[in-house]
Amino acid sequence: MEEVITKEEQQQGDGIMNLFPLLEELELCRLPKLGHFFLTERTLEFPFLRKVKIDDCPEMNTFPQQRISVSTPCLESVNNDYEVSCPSLEKLSISSPDSISSLFSHQLPYFSILQTLEVENCVKLRNLMSPSMSRCLLNLRTLNIRDCKSMEEVITEEEHQGEEMTNDPLFPLLEKLILHRLPKLGHFFLTKHALKFPFLIEVNIFKCPEMKTFVQQGVYVGTTSLKSVNNDDEVKVVDLNNAMFNSKVSCPNLEKLSIDGANSISALCSHQLPIDYFTKLQTLVVSECGKLRNLMSLSVAKGLLNLQRLHIEQCESMEEVIVTEEQQGEGIMTLFPLLEDLDLCKLPKLGHFFLTECTLEFPFLRKVCIYNCPEMKTFVQQGISVSTPSLNRVNYDDKVKVDDLNKWIQQRFNS
Repeated sequence: MEEVITKEEQQQGDGIMNLFPLLEELELCRLPKLGHFFLTERTLEFPFLRKVKIDDCPEMNTFPQQRISVSTPCLESVNNDYEVSCPSLEKLSISSPDSISSLFSHQLPYFSILQTLEVENCVKLRNLMSPSMSRCLLNLRTLNIRDCKSMEEVITEEEHQGEEMTNDPLFPLLEKLILHRLPKLGHFFLTKHALKFPFLIEVNIFKCPEMKTFVQQGVYVGTTSLKSVNNDDEVKVVDLNNAMFNSKVSCPNLEKLSIDGANSISALCSHQLPIDYFTKLQTLVVSECGKLRNLMSLSVAKGLLNLQRLHIEQCESMEEVIVTEEQQGEGIMTLFPLLEDLDLCKLPKLGHFFLTECTLEFPFLRKVCIYNCPEMKTFVQQGISVSTPSLNRVNYDDKVKVDDLNKWIQQRFNS
């Protein structure tokens, strides 16, 4: 199959054509010679189309083709903004179209109803869309991008980002973001403006080794008042672009964050984030981030009031989980007050969880796994107790009773 609808002998001129006027679902799968859906000079309209799936159609350059011969480099000039209208489209899934180098033209307002966008194995895509196009997706809830080996950024930088764009929302209803196996991805978006994702609940970043930050704030962002970075008091100026999350991007309702295989990030978040930045976060999973020397500062950690699960694995440079910014007085500190599950696995340089003179209390901590952390001799400073009244499982042993996690670690590991 080379095309779905074959052209008629007589040209029909300009105008709008309602093709399949009640069509709701369209799937084109494993069609190795399909070049286009229809060859026409007319605008196509699918008023009720809600779901489109294009999977493994490597020769498909464009949906409607307007000339007999169209090469991939001319794709943007061939596809005009209003060739196809799908005003009711809710789900779009595109997989393995080897020939496309652009998913959308710059602005397509008829995608305003789209709720789910899945893009997989589009090997020539260097970016997904422009900012103006992203602002047309007012109802997008799920964005899933996988195995696009050429993608360098999700939203491409526009030539002119004027002041009028400052308060414009970017995916204002986005709830779930998945970025998987994007070997060249450096960032999600390059912009000088602050971004807010008010409804974003879950972020999953997997095997994006070049990704240094979520939002790139230009070439350099200085923080001249920052005195300590990763326990290094000699560093006086820091580029916020080294942190995955900084104060320029806001996700106030984020509940689940998973970052795996981001070997380029040197900090998960800026040490000077607002204390309520991650206040809704419930699950934090960080693995195979080879440059991380610590997870976060104490001031950021104090804001994680709803964290229930913390899993850190195979971060070969991590020396401590929580970094101390200043001397803490004596007393009782409740850190992560709702934490139930803590995993510290395969961290060859981890010496301790946190250095403090306060007694730590984890009132709801039920499960702890500390595995293959050869340098860890104590959870906190020696002589400081760690109260874990609810702990009932340590290193897969559900018979052990541990009231002071620090004492147990010293006895277990030092012996």
